[in-house]
Amino acid sequence: MVEPLLHDIEQPPANPRLVWALRVASLGFLFPALALMVVFLLDREPPLPYLTGMVSLVLYPAVLWGLRTARPKGLSLGLAVTLGSLWFVLSANYAYQFTASRFRGEPAPPSSTDILLLLGGSSWVSALLQGAYVGVAWRLRRSISGGRAGLLKLLGASVGGLAWGGLVILAMGFAYEPPGQSPVVGALRTLNTAEITYFSTYGDTYTSNLAELAPPPRGVEPSVAAAGLIDSALASGTKRYSTYRVGDDIVDEIDPALGRKPDHAYHYDYRPGPRDANGRIVNYTICARSIGRVVGQNSYFTDQTGVIRQTTEDRPATAKDPPIAG
Repeated sequence: MVEPLLHDIEQPPANPRLVWALRVASLGFLFPALALMVVFLLDREPPLPYLTGMVSLVLYPAVLWGLRTARPKGLSLGLAVTLGSLWFVLSANYAYQFTASRFRGEPAPPSSTDILLLLGGSSWVSALLQGAYVGVAWRLRRSISGGRAGLLKLLGASVGGLAWGGLVILAMGFAYEPPGQSPVVGALRTLNTAEITYFSTYGDTYTSNLAELAPPPRGVEPSVAAAGLIDSALASGTKRYSTYRVGDDIVDEIDPALGRKPDHAYHYDYRPGPRDANGRIVNYTICARSIGRVVGQNSYFTDQTGVIRQTTEDRPATAKDPPIAG
């Protein structure tokens, strides 16, 4: 009897339940990646981690293509381990950031509602699911691998995919300006420009409040009461800015629902000058100051001259403070 050659021995079949589990999980994780890309397209200043959805949009379809048969290809399983590891690390990092920022400087112990929001919004669930995803992909790869060589290929695909994803994220990090004071300065410049436009359009007078610069109701033309020169958030006098850190951004989204002020936000205190003999407002002041618990934030001041001034002291900025550079 002729002994079968080594390459003629049939490899053990992959567990069909695990294959289907990986298919369903890959498809399920593709939808959040699409949602992140929608946020990226709709938001002009999305938090940087949202852009990592671009990595998933490229690699998850490759995983699904490799899983289309009952015997998944080793490369697709390597990419599955790559994606699962990437999102596991990111989700765990954001969960830590959320936890740290949520309990930092709290005047009182968090309530049960806070705990539920913490567990639901801090990405722990996503991290655990991605960890299970990695485990399933690794188990499948081991069951169909050709020994040490197959595992080395898996490790090579995983390391290469993680390196590529890291380079994409790093490149996007250089492409976007980091958070800081520039959003506040930009908002003050927007307000000054809006006031100048309002002054020249509506009878040589500045506004009596920021609401007069807000967008009018849908279907209504701009008017003295709602000129449509700034967005509604800025017109309310309080506006958040993106931190490019998902953990902090989740906190800032949840805090208003709990009656708290977001950490990364500024209040714009607009004060019109007295009306002249003709009833016109010919001067104004705006003071921008952080309303959150984040320390070390600058305060800003501007007026009808358009000059923006700042102070690093814990007080409102005034006309006597030095102007910003640039």
